[in-house]
Amino acid sequence: MTTVRSVVAGASADGANRGAPQAIQVADRFHLWHNLAEHADQTVAAHHQCLRELPAAPPPPPAAQNPTDAVADGQPADDGRLADRTRRRHQQIQELLDQGKGIMTIARQTGLARQTIRRFARTTDVEQLLTRAHPGSRPSVLDEHTDHPHQRWTSGCRSAKALFTELQARGYRGSYGTVRAYLRPWRARTPAPPPVARPPKARQSTSWILRRDDDLPQPHSFANGLTRDYAAVVNGLTLPHSSGPVEGQVNRIKM
Repeated sequence: MTTVRSVVAGASADGANRGAPQAIQVADRFHLWHNLAEHADQTVAAHHQCLRELPAAPPPPPAAQNPTDAVADGQPADDGRLADRTRRRHQQIQELLDQGKGIMTIARQTGLARQTIRRFARTTDVEQLLTRAHPGSRPSVLDEHTDHPHQRWTSGCRSAKALFTELQARGYRGSYGTVRAYLRPWRARTPAPPPVARPPKARQSTSWILRRDDDLPQPHSFANGLTRDYAAVVNGLTLPHSSGPVEGQVNRIKM
C-alpha cells in the first residue's frame, strides 16, 4: 500500500501514520518544489529593500513629518520596539512549547490570544514573523508605476486623485491610499525627488535563489523539513507515484 502526500511532514504525515501505519509514504514532487519556492519567496521579501539603489544625493527630508506621517507611509515609528517585543514573545512561546505546555496553558500564562500563540508556534524563524508584520518590507504594487507620478509631479500636477486615475489607466491595480501615501513626502519638496531605479521583481529574485541557494535561514528551514521527512522525500523523487490525478480533479472542481 502506498500513500502519496502533497506536503512535507505536518498534519498529513501524522494522519498517514495514524490511519495507515503500514503504508509507504511518498511526498509529492510538485509540492516539494512549490514549498521550496515559497521559502525562497520569503527570503526575497525579507531582503527586497536591500536591492534598491541609493540616489546619488539623498533628498532633503520633509519639513514637518511626524510619527503619524511615518506610519501612514508604511514606516512605523516604533518599528524597533515592535520588533524587540515580537522577538521576546516568540522566544517565550518557543520555550514554553519545549517544556511541553499546550496552547491553552500558554494563553493563560502569557495573556496572549490563542491565535497569536499558534502563529508564533508554527514559525520557528522569528524573522519570518517580522517580515509579515511589516508590509513595507515587501515590494509594493506601485513599484512598476513610479516613473509616471515622478514625471507628472515635476511637470506641475499636484493632485493625488488625478495621478491615481492616470495610473489606473496605465494598469495600476492598487488603492488610492497607496498613491496618496507615496506622494505625501513630496509636498514639502519642489521638485519631486528623482525616481529610484526599480529593484528586480520578487519572482525574478526567487529564481536566482532557486538556481543557486545560499546560507539563508528560510531555505535552511525547508531543508530541516526535508530531513524530518527524509524517507517520504526520497520515495517522492525515486518512485513513480504522484498526486497529479488527484490535483487535476481538485483543480477541475475549483474551476
